[in-house]
Amino acid sequence: MMRSLVFVVLGFLLGACWVNLLFARQQEQLHLDRAELELKLATAEEKIAQLEDCLAQETDRVITAIEPVVKFGDEKLTGTEARAAGQVISKEVKVFLDPLIGQEIRSLNAALIPNLVSGRRLNAAGREFELTVSLVLVSDTVVIYLQADEAK
Repeated sequence: MMRSLVFVVLGFLLGACWVNLLFARQQEQLHLDRAELELKLATAEEKIAQLEDCLAQETDRVITAIEPVVKFGDEKLTGTEARAAGQVISKEVKVFLDPLIGQEIRSLNAALIPNLVSGRRLNAAGREFELTVSLVLVSDTVVIYLQADEAK
């Protein structure tokens, strides 16, 4: 009887040790997971702070200049005629888009910019050109890429 009681007590002690080892292992794993999550949280908070700084700086950004880039179609223009026509078209496009200067970039609807210029007909270098917008880049400077084809 005493012998079976010793085995029972020994079984309880071995079981308790085994459970204690399992809990210690699980606690160690949880501790490592927590440290990893704290590191990720610190990184995320740092990124959020950087993004908030960028957003705060962006609110003050306004359009300061307009830069038209004119490409001509298959017209037979000499180098001088192309330069002269390009200058006239650039000047007129700047006049069309002049109301954009001074506007905040965030409040600007960039999708409407091509509609201000596309389809317009301009006389330059003794010819009439129809403008088509191919690309608009909006930042501090609005860069607008135009295709100037001779009007028919």
